[in-house]
Amino acid sequence: MRIIGKDSYIPEYKTRTYRGIKVKRDGNGWCTSLDGDNNIYKSYYSAYNAIDKYYGNRDGYSNLRQIKAGIKIIGQKE
Repeated sequence: MRIIGKDSYIPEYKTRTYRGIKVKRDGNGWCTSLDGDNNIYKSYYSAYNAIDKYYGNRDGYSNLRQIKAGIKIIGQKE
């Protein structure tokens, strides 16, 4: 008989923190907690890039997916 351990469950759409700013799932996209930012981004990488643009670009990226994501806005918060 094989015993299978319980996997820990981590929600895919958990709130993330990037450079001290919270990025959370909202409907079909991701929103940031920046003041005056009412955009909904396609992916959390797009939201990360928007935060980088707000604060000034970082020297280097460690994630190629983030570089390829760019800033894609899919809507506005109401």
